[in-house]
Amino acid sequence: MVGKDGQVSTGRFTDPAKADSDKGGKAAGEDDAPPFPGQDFVDPPMSVVGKKIVISVEPMPDDSEAPFALKPLFGEASDAGAGVLQDLPNQSAMNNAYGVASFGKLPAAKEKLVVDVKQLSALRGGYSYEGWVVIDDAPVSTGRFNIVGEQTEYSFPIPAAQAEKAAAFVLSIEPPVSEDDPAPADTKVLGGAFDNGKGLASGW
Repeated sequence: MVGKDGQVSTGRFTDPAKADSDKGGKAAGEDDAPPFPGQDFVDPPMSVVGKKIVISVEPMPDDSEAPFALKPLFGEASDAGAGVLQDLPNQSAMNNAYGVASFGKLPAAKEKLVVDVKQLSALRGGYSYEGWVVIDDAPVSTGRFNIVGEQTEYSFPIPAAQAEKAAAFVLSIEPPVSEDDPAPADTKVLGGAFDNGKGLASGW
């Protein structure tokens, strides 16, 4: 939830049928946690009328208190009364992220992997997108990038032997680290199998 005094997290969740990570919130007392996310008590109490309510997709790990760039649900709370459900508009531009990963020839026995993506937002806090090709059921990094302005196409050199064996493409969101992790993070936004040198990277 976002107000004039900043953001207030109501907890994380991976299952919409279960309680979120902070259970009933700081002021819930000894009561059992509600069996679904977002039904929180906020300490100190505050009115949500006119506040922005955000459901964001958060990377793991994430040490920022602010909502991440991926916000599939976002809207303003109305004065509907206690316990009344409120609709949050579906931010279709973010949910319709898509792209194509394809190979092109380069000199010196290398190929070029071209990733053309649409409807992705720039990431903050040192996070970046990282492409992966799946070779013999194992992920191999093709490199990291972030969205720059209106640019949608990003390219990376890749050995021809890897290009020939690549079965699929995955795009993940990676935290800022000093050394590359040999596997993609849990947060994956696009993915698809290669067919004749192209991988349709639709929603993961």
